[in-house]
Amino acid sequence: MSEDSRLQTLAMLFFVVTVQILALAVTPAITASGSRVFDDPTSAANPFSYMLLILVFTALLLLAIKRDKGWIISGFIQISIAASIYYLAAAFMSPVYAVLMAVASLLLIRYYPEWYVIDLLGIAVCAGISSLFGVSMTTLPALILLVILAVYDAISVYKTRHMVSLAEGVI
Repeated sequence: MSEDSRLQTLAMLFFVVTVQILALAVTPAITASGSRVFDDPTSAANPFSYMLLILVFTALLLLAIKRDKGWIISGFIQISIAASIYYLAAAFMSPVYAVLMAVASLLLIRYYPEWYVIDLLGIAVCAGISSLFGVSMTTLPALILLVILAVYDAISVYKTRHMVSLAEGVI
């Protein structure tokens, strides 16, 4: 393994650990704010609802790729980032300031897309969403979701290959 490859691996490990530490750090604030993805965190139906959302949005994105509508993909990504930043910020500040934070994040990534801006927003989004899902599902629904996602991932990458098409189209 080359020195460059080791540094890249360590950087990725740093990002993963940082996201998890930040997710744990923001969880009390997100819990206190009352934000949840699902009303009943114990429901075994939650993973299936989430999977249905994944399938619908995947179909919409694949259709946008097929029709060469990159603005739809870009808009979806930007709205997802803004919503994630909003929910994270709303746990710490008033909704008005959280909206301003989300808009500022969008403007920053749109007009100043440097690698460190993208990485920092990516870390914030991942930490916020991880925490939000952590407070939204108990162990059994989370385990069911992970199994469903593992099966879906294997099918979508190796069988239908639509995940490969989606990744290439988004890039």
